[in-house]
Amino acid sequence: MTHDFNLSRRSMLAISAAGSAAIASLLVPRASAAADPTCRAPSSGQPWKFVKDVSAFGWSAEKLAKMEEKLYPMATTSMAIVHKGEIVYRYGNISDVSYLASARKSVLSMLFGKYVAEGKIDLDMPIGEIGIEEDDGLLPLEQTARVKDLLISSSGVYHPAGSPGGNENTPERGKTPPGSTFLYNNWDFNVLGAIFEKRTGRKIFEALQTDLAEPLGFQDYDLGRQRMMGYENQSRYLAYHLFLSRATWRSSAS
Repeated sequence: MTHDFNLSRRSMLAISAAGSAAIASLLVPRASAAADPTCRAPSSGQPWKFVKDVSAFGWSAEKLAKMEEKLYPMATTSMAIVHKGEIVYRYGNISDVSYLASARKSVLSMLFGKYVAEGKIDLDMPIGEIGIEEDDGLLPLEQTARVKDLLISSSGVYHPAGSPGGNENTPERGKTPPGSTFLYNNWDFNVLGAIFEKRTGRKIFEALQTDLAEPLGFQDYDLGRQRMMGYENQSRYLAYHLFLSRATWRSSAS
């Protein structure tokens, strides 16, 4: 498989964890390819390079072709596989901007990892001890929800969220023990942003730049474009929408 052209990569995130096993199966079993985990991203603002000979990187062109046959009838708009800092495979136009609903939640989870390991964020700490509160108050039971309960959308806190995307079947407040029931709830994710900033002393958008965007070579990440959005009359905690491309609308949101 040969690529002798150079497309500008627009806000490309990592391949999802769910696809890791499938991607690994495309590698030819060669120690030289698997033993080197380094993946040096291009310098800021520089385009990604395409591998001209995938076999030299330990990949099977035949297996990649078979994977593409499975991708074609699916709703996949585009994807890319990056190995050792170069693109060994791309599908669709990876320069197109995509709207990724709720991708910010996965990104925030990735940001949490470093600070949990450093001991700055305690996943077992109740939100009441962190100082999370609403203008109209949180119930005593709600204040016992732990950080990890919010990360798995199981806080049991059903206060109106400061952004759209709520659940019409939200139970009555104060009846669900934290950690016991999964319910997709933007309040949890919005509050996690506030918890991150309180416990680390860093702004989410600045941490995203230094911890992910720069090391991974996001070409279009602009700190000045990031902003909080939502309904201030519903909650203290708004959504931290991520604008990861140069387009005029967000490529990671809700």
